[in-house]
Amino acid sequence: MRADRKATAQTRDRKNLEKDHPSWVAVFADLLPEKDKTVESVTIKETTHAARERVMKESTNDYERFAWLVYENITSKTWFEAFILVNIVLTGVAAGIDLEFDGRSAGVANFVAFVSVMTQIVFTVECALKIVSEGKTPLRYFLDEEDGYFNTFDFAIVACGYVFMSLGESSAVVGALRTLRLIRLLTFIKGVQQLRVIVAGLIQGMKSVVYICMLLFLVVYLFAIIGATNFGENDPQRFGTVSGSMLTLLQVSTLASWTPVAYTAWYGCQGYLGSAYGDENPSVMPTSAGLFEGYKCSPGTNDAQATKAFFFFSFYVVITAWVIMSLFIGVISMVSQRKHAITSLLLGG
Repeated sequence: MRADRKATAQTRDRKNLEKDHPSWVAVFADLLPEKDKTVESVTIKETTHAARERVMKESTNDYERFAWLVYENITSKTWFEAFILVNIVLTGVAAGIDLEFDGRSAGVANFVAFVSVMTQIVFTVECALKIVSEGKTPLRYFLDEEDGYFNTFDFAIVACGYVFMSLGESSAVVGALRTLRLIRLLTFIKGVQQLRVIVAGLIQGMKSVVYICMLLFLVVYLFAIIGATNFGENDPQRFGTVSGSMLTLLQVSTLASWTPVAYTAWYGCQGYLGSAYGDENPSVMPTSAGLFEGYKCSPGTNDAQATKAFFFFSFYVVITAWVIMSLFIGVISMVSQRKHAITSLLLGG
């Protein structure tokens, strides 16, 4: 450990970098935060298992000793987590079958009902055992730094399951139970360490993601004004207003069917064969939700602007679909890797 710390410290040292590496590499030593330039202050935290073992094994209280046995022999075992994961998957399968057949088969209905009751009992026992394993501090089940959020989520689903099961078999209750089974699939995350790291990375990266969203909003707003100014008359349905332009540009940023939007501006509302505009299109479209204004290219508004459309959509797609979206991926990946490294260090992996 001492040799590793010495080697790591040397790599952090600017003089060492200037001596053994090209000068441009040494610049990175100055870019590191002060807390990252030394590893002397890094300490290995005591794992949850070790802390419980130390406290409960030394306890003279019979209940805490029993709680330790429950934790040591059941809730901390890999087979127990695997058994719970199997039940979660079974719940998801039953939910899919239930929605697929929707009461058309008595056998399927009986299977879904059996799985619902059985898994509800299993998840109840899981919550009870984990609360018991906390000894004289049962609230730690909800407040634990590592599993508290997952445990609270599990407990809430189990409680809601009993509430809905006691309300009868109305259509609203059946729909709620189906939704509850689908939500139960989310608890699969807690049993897979890699998924937990990804979710933790997403949560911890939300602060940076907020600023990226602000940047995306500013870019979309700026281009929406430019689009409404230059393409509003030619394409009033997509660029007639700033709010409509923003909605259109959000679609373009996802690269979902964005070429008709660009080609309508490129060739004009009547010059593009794939355009939604045309004399045969109605000016008003009646629908079940009411009357909506149709795509209508007014006479004299076929304004083809190939050069403007080329630069406008090229720059916008590059900035939003490539650069900003890459920032999203980069932030989440960076935080996930950092979380994985910390987890591996604490677990001795």
